[in-house]
Amino acid sequence: MTYANRAQAMTGWYEESPYYKLLIGIWKFYYVDSYKELPADIVDTTATVVGWKRIKVPGNWELQGYGAAIYTNQCYEFRSSNPQLPQLPEENPVGVYRKEFTLPTDWEGRDVYLYITGAKSGCYVYINGYEVGYNEDSKNPVEYLINRYLKSGENTLVLKIFRWSTGSYMVFSVWPLI
Repeated sequence: MTYANRAQAMTGWYEESPYYKLLIGIWKFYYVDSYKELPADIVDTTATVVGWKRIKVPGNWELQGYGAAIYTNQCYEFRSSNPQLPQLPEENPVGVYRKEFTLPTDWEGRDVYLYITGAKSGCYVYINGYEVGYNEDSKNPVEYLINRYLKSGENTLVLKIFRWSTGSYMVFSVWPLI
């Protein structure tokens, strides 16, 4: 996070920085039950968004009508009787989130970070069609320095989130103990 001056940085109130932009709200959303159904150009800035739905962020796609929610009153996502680490399912649902935003002119020449507070389970991040990074530590925030992907004016942020990743088993089995 960057601040206007040292005194502001010392407060730690990043929300008060003129270099803070909150991207919560309504995003464009594209859901498929299997990653195999994703269009090849899904992360491109020129990809058609006709037919995309709208989704509230932050939020959980299962609680907004997509896929099947897993609650505590249902079976554990992985069988505890099998000591082997589970394999990723062949049909892995994916939600693609898309948000256009304008880079303020006074941000040019400054370090700009994208901070994601949580995305379950595997999350690929793209800005203006370029892959910025990947994270599968669902319960922890992740931060990316994104200067080289940004352009003046309008920018496109895309999150391609897989329901299951190689970290799914570990995150679930460790998180309740904290």
